[in-house]
Amino acid sequence: MYYQVRKAKIQRGAALIVSLLILTVMTLIGVTAMSQSGLETLMAGNLQLQTSAMAGAENALSQSEKDVNRIVSDTTGFDFDDNTDGFYRFDRNNPIDPVTLIQSGSGFETLAGNTPPERYIIEYLGPRAVPGESIVIGRETPRVGSEIHLFRNTALSFNNDSGSRRLVQSLFITGEAP
Repeated sequence: MYYQVRKAKIQRGAALIVSLLILTVMTLIGVTAMSQSGLETLMAGNLQLQTSAMAGAENALSQSEKDVNRIVSDTTGFDFDDNTDGFYRFDRNNPIDPVTLIQSGSGFETLAGNTPPERYIIEYLGPRAVPGESIVIGRETPRVGSEIHLFRNTALSFNNDSGSRRLVQSLFITGEAP
C-alpha cells in the first residue's frame, strides 16, 4: 500500500492579520461611541440646568408682574425712592444697570422662601401718553392720548451647580399710577 503524504502548505497568517485589523477597527468604533455617549450625557445635563434656570427666571418675572399689580392696586401709594427693596424709579441721569446689581447681589427682591437663585427688580419708568392709533382689543385698551404707566421688570435665576444664569426682562403697562 502506498500512501500519499501531502506536504503541509506554508501559512503566512493572512487571516490572523485581517482579523486583528477588523478587531482594532471595531474597538476604535466602540471607544468612540462610548466617549460620544458620555459627552451627550453631559450636554443633556447642562441643558436641563439651563432650562431650570430659565424656568426660575420666568417664575420670578411672573412674581414681579404680580407685585406691580399689587403696587398699583394699593391705595396708600408706594415709595420708589427706597432702593433697598428691589423697587426703583427710573432716573435718566443715573440709570440702573441690572447686570451690576446682579453681580453685587444687592437690590434684588428675593422670592419668598428662596435662597437667592431667583431674584427680581421693578423699575418704574413713569407715565407715557399713548401715541398714534390703536385697535381696541378689549374693554381696557388705552385710547390715543390717554396715559399709561410703564414698569420694566428684570428677573434673574441661576444655578449654583453649573453657573448657568438667565436674565429676562419685560415691560409691564398699567392704566393706573402706582
